[in-house]
Amino acid sequence: MTATPASYLTGVCRHYGKALTLGPKYLYQALPRLLTFWLDLGQQAIAAASPAAAEFQNVNNIMMTLAGILPEYMVIVSYGLWPVSDLQVSLFM
Repeated sequence: MTATPASYLTGVCRHYGKALTLGPKYLYQALPRLLTFWLDLGQQAIAAASPAAAEFQNVNNIMMTLAGILPEYMVIVSYGLWPVSDLQVSLFM
């Protein structure tokens, strides 16, 4: 099986999530990158017949796990760090 760029993002998101669970030292670097990778992969998965759709499900599972583990202040901090104006509305539906 050949590794695709989307398959690497699953591991990258897993490691950024692990860094966040270990403490807030790199919160301002890791959280915006994690959210950017997650949503960029979601936009790729929206494309018709995209192989990124399966990897997006894996990353979604990682994000759901992190949502239950990470303290609430980490999520609140992310609102000020991350530009949300470029998102497609269809990503959230």
